[in-house]
Amino acid sequence: MKKLTLSIITALAIPALSYAHWEGGRPDGHAPIGVMGEHMHKAGEWMASYRYMYMDMDGIRHGEKRVSTKDVHQSYPVAPEKMSMEMHMLGMMYAPSDNITLMAMLPWVKNDMDMLMKIDGGMSMDDGMDMNDGMSMDDGMSMGGMTSQFSTSTDGLGDIKIGALIHGFTGEGHRLLWNINWSLPTASTDETVDTPMMNGMKAPYAMQLGSGTHDIDLGYTYIGQSDNGSWGQQTIATVRFGRNDEDYRLGNKLVIQGWYARKLSDTWSLSGRIAWNEWGGVVNQDDDLNPMMSPAAEADFRSGTRIDVGLGANLYIRSGILKGHRLALEYLVPVKQDLDGIQMETDATLIAGWQLAF
Repeated sequence: MKKLTLSIITALAIPALSYAHWEGGRPDGHAPIGVMGEHMHKAGEWMASYRYMYMDMDGIRHGEKRVSTKDVHQSYPVAPEKMSMEMHMLGMMYAPSDNITLMAMLPWVKNDMDMLMKIDGGMSMDDGMDMNDGMSMDDGMSMGGMTSQFSTSTDGLGDIKIGALIHGFTGEGHRLLWNINWSLPTASTDETVDTPMMNGMKAPYAMQLGSGTHDIDLGYTYIGQSDNGSWGQQTIATVRFGRNDEDYRLGNKLVIQGWYARKLSDTWSLSGRIAWNEWGGVVNQDDDLNPMMSPAAEADFRSGTRIDVGLGANLYIRSGILKGHRLALEYLVPVKQDLDGIQMETDATLIAGWQLAF
């Protein structure tokens, strides 16, 4: 609650710094590409967009401290080592009036995870084990080393979002918008993977493709602009309802972020962003996951906080056949992570995107 109150005070105080007439047709006219739902369109205007996000996770953390797979193996036979998450997102915006802009987002998600299994002395592995798609065994596996590395993957349609941006107020060079989104449970939450223990094993929470519940995003976005740059502050809370088909619910989430973009020319701008991410744990254990096998299957090990900082570049093409197209890139790294329980830590996030209003 203190974080939410502080973000509201910040949004109400910053407008006094703005002094220029708002211009959307410039490289800093939109927020960094990793921020969504931060600008509106004029009545009758459309915008199409595409975003690609890649998140890299390498290593394990308990609280703020890093731990090794050897430490994890003291309590669990299977330890996560590395994970990557990719998302391709198609977006569409349409403004039926100057005061409302409607949005829809269609994501495709792909997850890859490397895991390390501790082999007990009484455990044996069939040399002729069938390797199926979605799982590969490390050729360097050593029974003498008492561990076996394997890889798993899942991919498919994510949760589709529909929503709206509602005009709050507009001043000289600043705006306040209200954000509301509805996330539909279109993604699979019963993905399975093949492992050395068995084929068709239920994938852990982080490798499922969506929440499986109806989720509502509520918040606001403040944006300001001067002759030489623009800035903004956004607070979005995600509230999840009910339980999914697997009888669990992901935790609620809060994202508070701010950014500044410096206009270098009529076509280029550079941006910086800082984001506070806080998320709750899973409510109710999935009965198909064995929490004694791996920390990735522990419902209690899913909450935490993370602070990211990022740098971005934005290109707005003003002439030629590509006039009006926007291209953007952003790279973020965490400066603080505090994870409740044994979890994969985040190392970096890369986001690239394209936007065109018409």
